[in-house]
Amino acid sequence: MKISAISNNLTFTNNIDEFNQNSSKVTAYTKNILQNKEPLFIKKISNNVYDTFTKTTNDKIKNIEKFSVPFNKSKILQETAKSMYNAEKYEDAGIILGTSFNILSKDLGAWENDKKNLLNDETNIQILKAFYSTSNNIKAKYNVMKSINELNNPLFLPIAEAVCNCDDDIITPNDKKTIYQAREFLNKHYDLNILKDFIDQDNDYKIGVLKVVSKWGTAKNIDMIKNLENDKNLQIATLAQKTIKKLRNIDKYSDIDIEINSPDVLKVNQDFQSSLDEYINKNSGLKDLKYSASSKNILSLRKAIKIVEDKDKRDNLKILLANISDKDYDLSVLERAIFLEGEKRREFIEAYLKMYVRSKRKENIL
Repeated sequence: MKISAISNNLTFTNNIDEFNQNSSKVTAYTKNILQNKEPLFIKKISNNVYDTFTKTTNDKIKNIEKFSVPFNKSKILQETAKSMYNAEKYEDAGIILGTSFNILSKDLGAWENDKKNLLNDETNIQILKAFYSTSNNIKAKYNVMKSINELNNPLFLPIAEAVCNCDDDIITPNDKKTIYQAREFLNKHYDLNILKDFIDQDNDYKIGVLKVVSKWGTAKNIDMIKNLENDKNLQIATLAQKTIKKLRNIDKYSDIDIEINSPDVLKVNQDFQSSLDEYINKNSGLKDLKYSASSKNILSLRKAIKIVEDKDKRDNLKILLANISDKDYDLSVLERAIFLEGEKRREFIEAYLKMYVRSKRKENIL
């Protein structure tokens, strides 16, 4: 009996030699597809994995009577997400948590206070950070960010920031549609137009404003930076032109864009204090500090900044602190940026401007 293969005119028979030969061809063909990241192929796999997983999860609980109450359903989903996270199944945990958020985005009436307690669980941030650090599932990442946007709880602003920053030391690359959801969420809470007060300062501040707006902004921020297109400094004028073009087209994307560099899966460091000590006392790099914006990690950074002797390391930790915190104490540690020079000063200013925007939002969570 002979069965036709699905591609490349391969055939399989009960002859072991032919089987081995064809098996090698299949392996080579599959490897070629994955290495070349054929967009439709990857998109189909990504969508199927996400759709199958969410359908299976919902089917398991939808017919259980106690879960007919939305709060109970969301609670069991979050408990399941925690279990998946503890088992280091980060993608499963992220998808389940996003499904829980879909329920919690609605007004739960008598359960509103209980909903607040569910959302305030610090494990949620850890799950989302781990999910975006390891998953290359395009559809799942988009749907989870869409759930976060619709939930609209400022607790999860650090996740949206990481997605917009596309910092591949913290998260894996994201498609434009996911990033747009994150930008929309940020702009529900951050008013980037307050940065206009810094545009009249020196060139480093102008560049800092443009970098923040380029990463976090939307089309509504174009007017604020439009005059910089004609700045006498060519670097600033060019950066302004690129930023404005980017913001004008920020909502123009295909259904789900396929632009993936597929980095090696990053191991999420769950012991921040240990990696922080390693950075301070040994030769590990700053990129080894996998962090999340938790009160515990912020406290550890503040303590480290006070005790670290190496000035460069101390400066780097201050920038790191600025990227995850908006407390007045942390805002003040960057105000001495005026005394620095070169690229380090620009890094400080960009971090300072991000922190300034955070500090002005109505609800100051961290």
